[in-house]
Amino acid sequence: MEIAGPFQHSVSTSSKCACFVLLAILSLLLPHVTVGFSTCLRCSHYTFLSNHPRKCERKEEFNTLWCVSTNGNNEYESNENNDDSSASSCPYSMAFPRYRISLSGGDEAVKSNNNIFSGLFSGVISSAQRSAFDRKYSFSTTNKYAQRTLLWYDPKRELSPDEVQDDEKIEKGKIGVHASAFVWRVLANLLQETIEAKDEITDKVERTCIIGLPNFSLVGLKQLADIINWMSEEEKYYLPASTEPKIEIGASVDDDSSVPTIILHTINAGRREGLQPLNISQTTQIPRNDGCELDENIIKDRTKAWVDRVLVKMKICPFTKSTTKSGQGLGDVGVPVGGIAYHSSNAVQSEFPLIMADVWKAISEMMKAGPSGKNGVSSILLAAPEFDNDFPLWAGPLFAMLEANVSAARAESIIGIVCFHPDYKTPDGNSWPGFGHMHSLPKLGKWLKESDEAFFNQVDDRDISAGGAFQRRTPHATINVLRAEQLEAAEGRRSSESLYSVNIRRLYEEGFDKLEEDLRKEQSLVKF
Repeated sequence: MEIAGPFQHSVSTSSKCACFVLLAILSLLLPHVTVGFSTCLRCSHYTFLSNHPRKCERKEEFNTLWCVSTNGNNEYESNENNDDSSASSCPYSMAFPRYRISLSGGDEAVKSNNNIFSGLFSGVISSAQRSAFDRKYSFSTTNKYAQRTLLWYDPKRELSPDEVQDDEKIEKGKIGVHASAFVWRVLANLLQETIEAKDEITDKVERTCIIGLPNFSLVGLKQLADIINWMSEEEKYYLPASTEPKIEIGASVDDDSSVPTIILHTINAGRREGLQPLNISQTTQIPRNDGCELDENIIKDRTKAWVDRVLVKMKICPFTKSTTKSGQGLGDVGVPVGGIAYHSSNAVQSEFPLIMADVWKAISEMMKAGPSGKNGVSSILLAAPEFDNDFPLWAGPLFAMLEANVSAARAESIIGIVCFHPDYKTPDGNSWPGFGHMHSLPKLGKWLKESDEAFFNQVDDRDISAGGAFQRRTPHATINVLRAEQLEAAEGRRSSESLYSVNIRRLYEEGFDKLEEDLRKEQSLVKF
């Protein structure tokens, strides 16, 4: 299943370097002008940008709504400010705030067994690496890492013999997926243990977990640490507001270890006098107005009901013909039909490490299952009901972290991530929301006018925004993960202009009030 927005574009390194040198000169000569590198989302053509209107060289029109700035530092970003006042008053569209995560750069070296001796001596090399790792971080009282948890996880062992023979990029991506799942799960558990033990703590206590990850990219691991540290700057992302004492978290990477090694730590500052500790059980429930305790089956049934109504019966996704399978109609281009894996997470809004762990675990299981066969998985739908009432949080910082993690895991060649939510809004064109979101209102309007001008003349921006939004409005906050080969094949098979225009007409003719009513029914559904 796939109703994706724009994904990544590329430009040659040499061209970037030349452009950035010129931009640096311009910024010195013209300090009042903000300059950067941009791409027109209509034609994917890279241009300069400034704080003045930009003109796309391939389109004879000013293009203030289509530019994405990058600065060469591996930064994920979306929108130029976080001013909520810029949001549209339309209930179906909004300006997306920008969240920037700076990722470390460097040579793509992997401290691993992948060399000429790997077949004959991999076991010996691995044993030597493990011994060196254990010696460095041993639990001796003289060691600075004394009394801290030591873990060793080789993500390459999760690959089957056939997968080891995969294209190098695909193999690296799968290794990155498994490594990400492991690291986030350890961090979620470490944080939870720290929170649960806080009542017993009167002094500052630091808990540390050191993870050796042979065969994973050292640069990728540093970027994963960057994402964790970016998250740690906002306590609300990982800690309930009423938690006392406050807990700090962080991550660092040891360049001098025998294998890529990440050090996760939590610091509890000690209990303050006169403050009541948080009852952790209150944060692990998923309260609902209907009085029904949500379990995994109920969440799954609600999501399946939406798939049946919107994707299958309304034919919003031309490659999803049932609630159990997706990828139909792509067999002739080498994409097999696979199962839809339904997952759920009980993470609350202050548990970003837990929702990240749940998403990457689902992706890890998808990779292990393969794309086809009896247990093959084509796509994932993971719902997290606790995020239903905060679309900006879900689509903003959390989705920025997920997208940045796809890059850190080197997984762009194997997966794509798409955002859904019960209150999803179409990007209004005043900001770039990031990858995996619905196309902007100006772009949808342009396509609709080109494909169906008579209908375009009947509707207004509100109708077009609603037509985009209801393609992404699910009963619960949902992450859709698709295999990259399916995305690529679907993009080649369909005409985006025609597909989105047809979808907007279908949803308009169904009636937005009825669509909202049907969605509310699915949100209260107990059994599908």
